Amino acid sequence: MKAAQWNGSGSLDLVDYDIGEPEPGWAKVAIAACGICGSDLHGFREHYGGVKGQQPGHEAAGYCIQTSDSSLEEGRLYAIEPIVSCGTCGPCKAGYQNRCRKRDLVGFGTPGGLAEQIMVPCSRLHLLPNGFDRNLAALSEPLAVGVRAMRLGEVSDRVVAIIGAGSIGLLCISAAIHKGAREVAITARHSHQAELARYLGAEVFDDPESLLRHYGMEGVDVVVETVGGQAETLVDAANIAAPGGVIIKVGVFSGNTPIPSMPFLDKELTLKGSLCYAGDLETGDFADTTKLLAQKGDYFSPLVTHKFSLDEVNEAFEAALDKSNGSIKVHISP
Repeated sequence: MKAAQWNGSGSLDLVDYDIGEPEPGWAKVAIAACGICGSDLHGFREHYGGVKGQQPGHEAAGYCIQTSDSSLEEGRLYAIEPIVSCGTCGPCKAGYQNRCRKRDLVGFGTPGGLAEQIMVPCSRLHLLPNGFDRNLAALSEPLAVGVRAMRLGEVSDRVVAIIGAGSIGLLCISAAIHKGAREVAITARHSHQAELARYLGAEVFDDPESLLRHYGMEGVDVVVETVGGQAETLVDAANIAAPGGVIIKVGVFSGNTPIPSMPFLDKELTLKGSLCYAGDLETGDFADTTKLLAQKGDYFSPLVTHKFSLDEVNEAFEAALDKSNGSIKVHISP
């Protein structure tokens, strides 16, 4: 079998490996499609170079091809929920596997979906309808991030502003509307992002400053930060938020994040972190997400702008980095 692994020099090598047989509670999955996430891009080229030998890819879907679990159907397409948790700690028992202190993630500590086949815990496989598009299936993971954020933000009948129109920010639009938001706005740097944001149902602003001018002192009920990195977007979020408003932090920041104390104090703001997704196979964030995908189907198709084979993995990463080519979500299939 082939898999893409970080070579320690800022790119990926294709290697041959023996995947073996699935252990009890695990399934062997043939990857159908896998998306490139912003966190994957941090390992590419000028960034930290990835962990040598690590096999990335956590936005994946695939066909179950071998398992001892009778609840799974071999040959069917499943969305892969990539959290691997202990299952025995307090958070796990309460349905918050994303808070497990022993958690791992497919594509980080556990071999990921940039491969022909991988092993996945049976409890993390979500069945999709027969004939479902494999590239839509691979949108399950990033869309579930948005669904989780909107659940925490309790956005029903509220005005939501999203900072950042990368793939997570754009999928947050759909998640907010799905959760009943009264109005959704987003900041977008690139024209292709703005066009897609309007298609998904958001009002678009060039930057946080123009969004702030639009809403004025009344502000926005829920602000969702999706940029992370070294941006000072929590400052923008605090300025945009309405008195008593909520800020949901989805973006992963590097280093210490500046938090403006006076707006938080003056407006009694609430800051919530939103990590991945939580809940069980029937009622959790991922289950909600796969139902949404099944209902809306091709509505999400424009988000997948580029498709590559596994042999073209480095070209795929280059395409994902280059926003001048109109890339939103880049997918790789074996």
